Amino acid sequence: MFQSDATESFGFQAEETIRINYFSLRRMCTALYPLLRPHARVVHVSSSFGCLSQITGDDLKKKLTNSNLTETELDKIMHEFVDAAKSGRHLQVGWSDSAYTASKIGVSALAGIHQSIFNADPREDITVNAVHPGYVDTDATLHKGILTPDQGAVAPVYCALLPKNTEIKGKFIWYDKTLADWNESANHNREHKFASLARYESTLVIAEHNNENLLPLTCNTLTAAKKIGGDITVLVAGTKCQAVAQNACKAKGISKVFLADSDAFKGFTAESLTPLILKLCNEHKFTHILAGASAFGKALLPRVAAKLDVSPISDIINIKASDIFVRTIYAGNAIETLKSKDNVKIISVRGTSFELLPLEGGDAKCETVPTDDYTSNQVQYIKQELSKSDRPELTSAKVVISGGRGMKSGENFQLLYTLADKLNAAVGASRAAVDAGFVPNDMQIGQTGKIVAPNLYIAVGISGAIQHLAGMKDSKTIVAINKDPEAPIFQVADYGLVADLFKAVPELTEKL
Repeated sequence: MFQSDATESFGFQAEETIRINYFSLRRMCTALYPLLRPHARVVHVSSSFGCLSQITGDDLKKKLTNSNLTETELDKIMHEFVDAAKSGRHLQVGWSDSAYTASKIGVSALAGIHQSIFNADPREDITVNAVHPGYVDTDATLHKGILTPDQGAVAPVYCALLPKNTEIKGKFIWYDKTLADWNESANHNREHKFASLARYESTLVIAEHNNENLLPLTCNTLTAAKKIGGDITVLVAGTKCQAVAQNACKAKGISKVFLADSDAFKGFTAESLTPLILKLCNEHKFTHILAGASAFGKALLPRVAAKLDVSPISDIINIKASDIFVRTIYAGNAIETLKSKDNVKIISVRGTSFELLPLEGGDAKCETVPTDDYTSNQVQYIKQELSKSDRPELTSAKVVISGGRGMKSGENFQLLYTLADKLNAAVGASRAAVDAGFVPNDMQIGQTGKIVAPNLYIAVGISGAIQHLAGMKDSKTIVAINKDPEAPIFQVADYGLVADLFKAVPELTEKL
């Protein structure tokens, strides 16, 4: 199998991969089948990539699932793939950009053809099944597989020892000995494909907390992790943070919680946490590492990704499959769907796009991991000063009131604070207001600030620059107050009031 950094042409890769994976198997079967006795068991080692959901061509899928497909016709399909790969037409005719995928689809299809042949053979009860052994720790996977070779042998051995007169014939078997519907995958049953592939995914969620409680963003991230599927492990690293780990254990669907309690993690610096995460990833073969798209996550995940030599995927808003993610680009004006081919996927999650996972209903085990000496020689944590407020935190508030340049001064923000007290709301600001020095930058909402999605967002004196809209456009209800009827904010507002804010806001406060 050629690795992703192979320098050979795709046409050469296709020809060699099909020759070794498909035609070598084909010749071996031709030589050995005459020697088989009744009740013989034949196992074709395929792959999860041997599912038809891995290719896009409907006509191609119809050919491969034709119950009358012959060996000769399948040989022709494999040769046609090689020819298409050499001419650069393989995607156009419905294949993927992976020669390995094409070869394993051929292996899976061949098992079905051979079973049909043996069904009419005078030697009774000969079975031929295709097996996906799982993501195994071998040279082929660069030793990043999560299954040991012994675990990878479970399904093939199971098929080799099927009892007499078994009904399991011509099937596609998953590594856990369950049946996968190959034809169902061909009919674009994405739910089945997702459920099957998720069985061997393993996700590490980096918990963000204050040494006392999990922050809400981590609960959003856990919901995202559940969409990936597979096992979910939570890492709680900090100082005297046992209570946080115990709370994390209560989240339903969590397999395990790792507790790393050490003074080395005081301040949650990326420099001290990265070696710990790398060690855990190496030991447990995680396929995904997730954290919230906060200042903490944005500082930590790029460093981890660089150490693993993979590309981080930032600020996702949806997960379509374990390797397909959705995020916004161009200040929220376009949505990008991307597929990651990295063995370990490093992902930051936009919390407002995923529901909070309740800390109840679960009973995960808490395991203390060795902390060794992770004190960084590069940085020294001194102290952290957090702004204090009795109001809700911006990113988790159900009601947010924001002021812009139209507020004219920092003193005038008192109008918004008074209104916020009436509504139990958080107060934010546009970048223009922050740059003008009206309010501190921890109140900034927008592309370069915080992303919010409250039930109610009230924009006061904000024109509606594209960078600000990127940070609040997912709000359930948007109300805008601005004296300029042409202000762009009115284009996204559900309710708009063209008025002088210095008259409208006090009147609104009085009415409440």
